[in-house]
Amino acid sequence: MQRIAKFEKVSFEQFKKDWQGEHPQDTEEVIREIYDGIRLPKRATAGSAGYDFFAPFAFTLAPGETIKIPTGIRAEMK
Repeated sequence: MQRIAKFEKVSFEQFKKDWQGEHPQDTEEVIREIYDGIRLPKRATAGSAGYDFFAPFAFTLAPGETIKIPTGIRAEMK
C-alpha cells in the first residue's frame, strides 16, 4: 500500500507562537509540556479511510461553541 500522507511536528518556536495566539495566559513551561505530548495522527486500522488526530489537551464544548486548537502538526499529502 502506498503512503499518501506524512505527518511531523512543527518546530517548538512555531507551536509556541501559534499556541500563544489562542492561549496567551500559558507560560512557556506549560506550552513545552503540551508540545512534548503531541501525538502524530495515525490510522486506527490498516483499512481505515482517514487518520485519527489527538487533541493536545482535554476540553468540553457546550452546544454551539467552537474553539481553535493548534495541533502542532504539519501534514504532507501526495
